[in-house]
Amino acid sequence: METCAKKYFYEINMVTPAGIRYGSLQLNVNQYDVSGYLEILNHRNPVSGKILKNGQCEFAGILVSLMRKLQYTAIGNFDSHSIQLLLKGEKNSYQLYGTAKIGGMDDGIYRNEK
Repeated sequence: METCAKKYFYEINMVTPAGIRYGSLQLNVNQYDVSGYLEILNHRNPVSGKILKNGQCEFAGILVSLMRKLQYTAIGNFDSHSIQLLLKGEKNSYQLYGTAKIGGMDDGIYRNEK
């Protein structure tokens, strides 16, 4: 069985009380499933989630800093040009936004034979 996935790569900014933090985000979208990696605060952590019926994406992950680990759920919108998410943790929420890396979204569809 053949599966198709699209890959998206973003340079991102996350607004925190301590200022803007810079990083990158890779999303792999296979129909309604979302997976990938958020690289920020000198850590690379996996994300996983789904595309919702309204077209928004929702995924979960863990942010790791020098001081602590924070579980979050992110919800928002993305396309081949930009991404806007709200990351909700137990106590705080953070705005994350970004733009596609040059040549970041592969125009082709990735096909994996299973």
